[in-house]
Amino acid sequence: MTSISQTPSPASAQERINHALEEIALSFPEAVRPIAVHALTCGGKRLRPLLTVLFAEALGNTNPDIVMAACALELFHTATLLHDDVMDNAALRRGVPTAHTLFGIPAAILAGDALLAAGTRLVAEQNNPRLSLIASSAIFETTAGAIMEMSLQGEIAGNSDAYLKVITGKTAWMIRSACAMGAALANVSEEKISYAAEYGINLGIAFQLVDDALDFAPSSMTGKPEGGDLREGKFTPPIQMYYEALSEAEREKFHTQFAFRSFSDEDIQSITAAIRTQGYGERTRRIADSYLEKADSCLRQIDLPQSYTEIFQGLISKVRNRNH
Repeated sequence: MTSISQTPSPASAQERINHALEEIALSFPEAVRPIAVHALTCGGKRLRPLLTVLFAEALGNTNPDIVMAACALELFHTATLLHDDVMDNAALRRGVPTAHTLFGIPAAILAGDALLAAGTRLVAEQNNPRLSLIASSAIFETTAGAIMEMSLQGEIAGNSDAYLKVITGKTAWMIRSACAMGAALANVSEEKISYAAEYGINLGIAFQLVDDALDFAPSSMTGKPEGGDLREGKFTPPIQMYYEALSEAEREKFHTQFAFRSFSDEDIQSITAAIRTQGYGERTRRIADSYLEKADSCLRQIDLPQSYTEIFQGLISKVRNRNH
């Protein structure tokens, strides 16, 4: 392996990742290629493959080939988005028409399956059983989280355990796997891989908590409709805080509307206003802060070059300060 760069460039890594994803998309069979190109080249932060590349480089592996392995995480993530958009009947993704609206539902679902298979192949080509285990757990846990979320739609959860299991699976586990894969590509100790994984899962949980807080922020700030989780029957922390402050009679009415997703636009506006006034979004952000502090603590155990530590701490700050 080559020596560790002391001046890492996330922008350069993202450029290499984008180039690799374009190459991968064009390599799909003709029937799948248009959907793959559409899904893989319509933007996105590329957070997961970026984390893989940065952890691998920070821990000593600067081989250019790691980019292809890292792209497996983006293929997995994009596959889940294709499937999610079908289940949610979403018309837009990142401001452009979703794949199923352009190519049809069956084609979009099968293209998602093809992306999962292609990502698995990229990992297998590394001839590293540890990477295959990380990748398979990423797909398994993400799928389990999504199924659990569907099973709980419209349900008033008795505590926060169910919510935490959902977001750990559907959001945090893929980020966890990205970090663990980067560390594994550098062939470091299991202890360092574990700390990288824990950094990722805490970052991912915090990311989703902030996202749920932002669901009740003004549309002018986020660019998304307010109160989407209420309409979809997702019992997130801001909604739970609101629910727990209601009287018994009010809870009964809320429970019925939540179960049948029958809130009117006026109801959504009223609940959103109450959540803002009572500061439930900020309280949710404070919960996210506790996970970000755990992520920072894990990061300090890995003994990375200072330049990389600053990048990973910068990601913590970005999650903490997200406003859209």
